[in-house]
Amino acid sequence: MQKIKQVIVQNFLSYGILVAFLLNFSGEITFGIFRIGFLDELGSLFILSLAGFMIIAKRKIRIYNLLFIIYFFCLSLIYLLFYIETFPSFLYEYYKLFVFLIFIPLLNYTDKFTVEKTVNGLIKLFIIVLCVNLFFIILQYATNNEILRILQYDHKRTDSWERYGRYTGLFDVANLGLTALLMLLFNEICNKNKTGYFLLFGLCIISLIFSSSKVGYLIFLIWAIVFLRKYIFKHGLKIILFLIVFSSFAFIYTQNTIYSKIEQYSYFFKHIGNTQKLNLATVEKRAMFLGESIKIVKEHPFGLGFGTFGDASAKLNPNAFQMPRKYWLDKYVYMSDSSFAHILAEQGITSVFYYVLFFLPILFLKRKLIKYYILLLLFYFLQHMVTMSLTSGSYPMLFAFLFGLFYFNKKFQNVFKIS
Repeated sequence: MQKIKQVIVQNFLSYGILVAFLLNFSGEITFGIFRIGFLDELGSLFILSLAGFMIIAKRKIRIYNLLFIIYFFCLSLIYLLFYIETFPSFLYEYYKLFVFLIFIPLLNYTDKFTVEKTVNGLIKLFIIVLCVNLFFIILQYATNNEILRILQYDHKRTDSWERYGRYTGLFDVANLGLTALLMLLFNEICNKNKTGYFLLFGLCIISLIFSSSKVGYLIFLIWAIVFLRKYIFKHGLKIILFLIVFSSFAFIYTQNTIYSKIEQYSYFFKHIGNTQKLNLATVEKRAMFLGESIKIVKEHPFGLGFGTFGDASAKLNPNAFQMPRKYWLDKYVYMSDSSFAHILAEQGITSVFYYVLFFLPILFLKRKLIKYYILLLLFYFLQHMVTMSLTSGSYPMLFAFLFGLFYFNKKFQNVFKIS
């Protein structure tokens, strides 16, 4: 009887996590059609609910990696004492900052067999998701994007980004490449099925190319050097040819925007800190807001507080930071287009303590996994500069799951094929 109960719980948790990921991906579609993106947050809350269920069922509190827990609570205490502007904006911002930890409570109470089953299920799920999405990308090209109009996708997906050839299927334009990258890493460290490995690898590469994400291309090229270096002497020519072909496709697909970025950010670094010269007439809004955040930190070294600048949490704060109308007509900044600019403006130099949290798991990692975790950190910090990072979209849940696996790497060593 006890064994039957255990199997029921294992299936419940495994399928529950898969349902959360399905909600997460469905959020891409609902956001595309209705501009409603709450399903990703609903998926996160579902994961936390599963954790609550397990804590109640086990009737005991487990402490894993005490140093990490102590550091997390100390940082939270600093935020509570010094960074509350309004409670709603603080609560929402606090949730967004620590969304990458949502799997920690659940995995703390989950056995290794359940996690292994979940990992295998996720591999199959994302093969299906990326296949379906690739099919819609093909339809976009075949119908001149009419397929998204038939599905009643928002005009930004039918007449804005796609006007520049950014066909990303059902995924939002900012999320496809980053999702593909995380699945590449997930595939590399967890997929023990040889056929499934190559299928998912191919789907991720194709999806990454179609994403037209410049930072995604950069991250992948760095990863590829690390992934393939052990084969360099045996397959050196093939590896070099692969990287040349990938780089060529990436460049041809995005050459106009690459030239534009180089021109804009050359100007940005030349006039960094001078907000009078950094405006929408000279640089993209991401660079303009980054320049504004640097100015804010010069004036407020410890930042402005949670829910004041650069993200949706500012909508819950009537006293949020306002930019001069001559630079930004909306005055309030609800999306800085750079998570770094957002965190820098709100936390100032205290943000250093937030970033330390990402490095702590290195202390608990098995030696063979350290380089892969560093690749995950590289992913975070590079895309963190030029996207809203973990504050929106479907890929933050996948990042959180990977973070959780690394965090509990010794407990779930059976999941990793390279540990």
